[in-house]
Amino acid sequence: MPLLSSTATLKRLDATVGYVLCKLIGRARHYAGRPELAPDPPPASIRRILVIRPGGMGDMLMLLPIIRSLRHTFPDAAIDIVCEKRNHEVLQLAGLEAHAILYDAAPLRILSLRSRGYDVVIDTEQFHNFSAIMAWLSGAPVRIGFRINPARLSLYTHLIGYDVEGYELDQFARLLRPLGITLPLPALDGALAAASLPLEAQLLPAVATLRQAGPVVAVSPGSSDPYKQWGAPKFEELIEALLSRGLGIALVGGYSERKQAEELTQRAKSDRVVNCVAACTLTQTAAVLQASELFVGGDSGLGHLAVALGRPTLTIFGPSDPRKWSRPGHSHRVLRRDLPCSPCAIFGYRKLCRDIPCMSGITVAAVLKTADALIPAAR
Repeated sequence: MPLLSSTATLKRLDATVGYVLCKLIGRARHYAGRPELAPDPPPASIRRILVIRPGGMGDMLMLLPIIRSLRHTFPDAAIDIVCEKRNHEVLQLAGLEAHAILYDAAPLRILSLRSRGYDVVIDTEQFHNFSAIMAWLSGAPVRIGFRINPARLSLYTHLIGYDVEGYELDQFARLLRPLGITLPLPALDGALAAASLPLEAQLLPAVATLRQAGPVVAVSPGSSDPYKQWGAPKFEELIEALLSRGLGIALVGGYSERKQAEELTQRAKSDRVVNCVAACTLTQTAAVLQASELFVGGDSGLGHLAVALGRPTLTIFGPSDPRKWSRPGHSHRVLRRDLPCSPCAIFGYRKLCRDIPCMSGITVAAVLKTADALIPAAR
């Protein structure tokens, strides 16, 4: 709950203080006669790049192909990443931790961005005001951002259109066009398959034993977002059915899911259910996912992590838009209800809902049918 509270507080501050600051800075730039736009930078002039990515794990994982493309195009350029402390392990998995600027762990470091002499800043945040202020504080001559929130538009030199229904990675790719990068980007699928860390050595002994006995399915039974909860009774039924198919179960998730995971483990009454929720670092959780034949859970950062590790995924979508947060394929399937009111979530906001029919209407039978198709051994 403290994380939720701090997130809500940050949103309120962004919508009030951040909004006012953006308007004041924009107005001051206007009256000072500062140029509103800038030409595209010559590639040879780009030596230092700053990428801004507030948000959760899924957002950061979506950013990895962007970083890879920047590195490929500008091999001699230094690339730094402004992000939240909770994503440091994601960057560690990708071998990028040395380039992280953790703004919530050391807020005053943001004030020193100008001294780093960035040539280009790419703000991947879609709507919030504080990220635009960070871009402006960098003093970079080229500042690229999305053309969405009118209050912050004056703080960028390059404005990029945003498709609210488009796949998020494709939207990020649009931000690279002023730099001359228009080729198809690397996919998220398998982006961490060759992770620099030896994940096999990080695997929990209980999961390693479970894996020796047969295929393992990683199940994420909850979410910090109550609107993305499928419900403990359905997960209990799903786990029972998967066990009957000879599959082991590794429960994965964060601190907010620990109580539900404990209850599911007790009800299963099986030594083939291993509870890893809130007992692992992100690196250890990545090792569990890599050792699993399938990930099953709601739309979450762990689902994106499984995709990045090249593992098959079955994602249960409710208020969020699968067109934006998934790219279904041979190994990645999406389950959702096509209701007039869904998807309703955008930029971290959604409509109030009492019954959440988009989640409650997805049956265990539908999930099992899709799981059977993804794990031939389960048939």
